[in-house]
Amino acid sequence: MMSEVIPHTPGCPDVVIMNEIRKAAIEFCEVSRYWKVVLDPIMTIPDISEYEIDQPLGQTIVLIENMQGPRWEVLPKTIEEMDYKFPRWRTQTRSGQQPEFYIMTSPLTFILHPSPSGAVQLDINASVKPSRVSDVIEGYVLDKYDTVIANGALAKLVAMPKKAWSNPDMYSYHNNLFEDGKTKAKIERAKGYSRAPIRTRAADIGRRG
Repeated sequence: MMSEVIPHTPGCPDVVIMNEIRKAAIEFCEVSRYWKVVLDPIMTIPDISEYEIDQPLGQTIVLIENMQGPRWEVLPKTIEEMDYKFPRWRTQTRSGQQPEFYIMTSPLTFILHPSPSGAVQLDINASVKPSRVSDVIEGYVLDKYDTVIANGALAKLVAMPKKAWSNPDMYSYHNNLFEDGKTKAKIERAKGYSRAPIRTRAADIGRRG
């Protein structure tokens, strides 16, 4: 994406351009939830309800999209929903049952309810974004939305005051393209693009050309 940004920002240091590209990629993935990964599976322990998710290397989890047991889906609930529908869920024990719900208590921890009665594998799909120190993003994201992310970076760069590359008149143009692209990706994801096989590969966020 550097090659899409450099011609429009004469005199801007590469490190500044790369920083804005990274921030635009993070925002794009966070808003659209377009980049999805399969996390390391979790093996439950009998009568243990709280579990921790391992953060993928170079990535930050945006949202747990799906949690699947061997033959059933574990459904998401908020603490408020559980308190309303199952007032005694925190103290109530239901032995011999499979977990029906998971409740996120932090970005990387969740509670299963009921507590698992045995050891089962939970498979987890999540949407992710690049971490703030990562220069890598999934290849299929860049293949389709590299220009969108580049416009997000350009919107921030041209709006910087009193720089050789400042061009505030172009801010709205680039920002509108960025906003439209995020919306398009969000709609595509919501329509279930992931049902079709997607060939995955890592790519450098700032790749030239």
